[in-house]
Amino acid sequence: MIIWFSIKLANNYDSIIEMPVTFTNLPKNKVLVSISDSVLKVEIVEKGSDLFRIQYIQKPIAATISLRNISLRNNNGTYEGILIPSSFISDLEHEHGLLGKIISVRPDTLYLIFESQKSRKIPVKATFDLTFEKQFMQYGRITFEPDCVIVRGPVKMMERLDSANLGLISYKELARDMVFDMRFPTDSANHFLEFSPQIIKVNIPVEKYTESELDADINIIHNQSLKIKTFPDKVKIFYKVALKDFSRIEPGMITAVADFSGVNFSEDTKVRIMIENYPDFIQINKIEPEKAEFIIIK
Repeated sequence: MIIWFSIKLANNYDSIIEMPVTFTNLPKNKVLVSISDSVLKVEIVEKGSDLFRIQYIQKPIAATISLRNISLRNNNGTYEGILIPSSFISDLEHEHGLLGKIISVRPDTLYLIFESQKSRKIPVKATFDLTFEKQFMQYGRITFEPDCVIVRGPVKMMERLDSANLGLISYKELARDMVFDMRFPTDSANHFLEFSPQIIKVNIPVEKYTESELDADINIIHNQSLKIKTFPDKVKIFYKVALKDFSRIEPGMITAVADFSGVNFSEDTKVRIMIENYPDFIQINKIEPEKAEFIIIK
């Protein structure tokens, strides 16, 4: 069996191998948006041992074709070009050490379509799916570094593009800051786009929070020059604050108001209480009561 196998590997065989097509030296300010075939079927005569190596051991070999001298025809804003793969047989033979072994290349013609390119500076965005361990929350906004990138792509696509999207970023049970590098996804939406820079630093700030409460006076606004008193005259405000910011809380930082601009004084007996001002480093959970009774003092 070993002798038979060795004899077979020493013989020459006519075989077809597939070569993915890659291109260099694309026309200036043009992007390739369509190609009739992305894989060449190359017929070669080769020893069985070398065929076995090419097809089963080494990585697939690619057909690298320079577009330096391609001629383009303008067709209503797109640019069409034609390549004859058989004219590149000599280049393929030298590139892959197959001198005199390539018999034919199919398809006999490649049709390429290009579009003009343009570039824009646009903001970086992402979609987040985050959960946090108990008592932990996101602290402030998520930041990107840089927060804008230069994107280059087909004119029509660039006209519709308003952001450079990193895609979905998902983390579960966070209990600390997350700082990491992320590349723009190479999915179908970004297939014809080039990003500079390609890597973005993402910072998700996380802090431990505590719940607290305070009493705040109810301030009457839009009272139509009437003297009004509410019952009660204070509300209890429940809020969350990061532990490191707890000492920053001071009396009067949170303002509660009773807005009488929409009250019907002949029918309504209660007014809704709202929070008008509070520091951006706290999160309001609820106020009690949400409504207060009122009387007009004659």
